Amino acid sequence: MTVLLEFEQRAVSSGALPEHGLCRQPALKCDVVVSNHPDFTDVMEKLKARTVRTNPFIDPAGCRSYAEEARVHLDKRLESEKLPKK
Repeated sequence: MTVLLEFEQRAVSSGALPEHGLCRQPALKCDVVVSNHPDFTDVMEKLKARTVRTNPFIDPAGCRSYAEEARVHLDKRLESEKLPKK
């Protein structure tokens, strides 16, 4: 996801859309989200909640949720940067 989010930043600036990566990512098998910043995936809270019997880092829906949040963020950013129609 980090690569996709960095690509998203460049794509917004250039006018290209990273539709391909953001559309494909939710379909990939993923049990642990590794984000480029711990706050993006609540790492500190997960560390506090981890026990011998439970591991909140293992979340089969986590990557899908992270991709959906990235898609919402991208849509908002694109809307805010949209040029007025002439």
